[in-house]
Amino acid sequence: MPETEVRRTSVLIVDDEADFLDLLRRMLETAGYEVRCAANAAAAITAYLDRAPDLVLTDVYMPEADGFELINWLRSRTGAMPPVIVMSGAQTAPYNHLAVAEQLGAVAAIGKPFREAELLAAIESVLARAVP
Repeated sequence: MPETEVRRTSVLIVDDEADFLDLLRRMLETAGYEVRCAANAAAAITAYLDRAPDLVLTDVYMPEADGFELINWLRSRTGAMPPVIVMSGAQTAPYNHLAVAEQLGAVAAIGKPFREAELLAAIESVLARAVP
């Protein structure tokens, strides 16, 4: 990589809603992030194994494999787990699923719907804490 080329922070976004996933992708690319997308945890694991991201932004509830499974898989890997931000619109669960995700290893949680500025601030805050 030439010295003048700056490496962009990579984000893996995981969400089963295609339109929302595309909206998030465009939002983060516009903000300067390198973005890859996956429709569920299984696809996210495949993408992670191909190239580990700097940050994972994942929905909690998805078909096939959900955000909890993804966090557990990431946590079980040897080496450093990338920071994980969970997001969910399900606010009526019998337990606080965002808090559970944080107990499993997510470093932040954000409820849907959220504003672009709120998401970008959460990402910037998490990345600032992750810098050695």
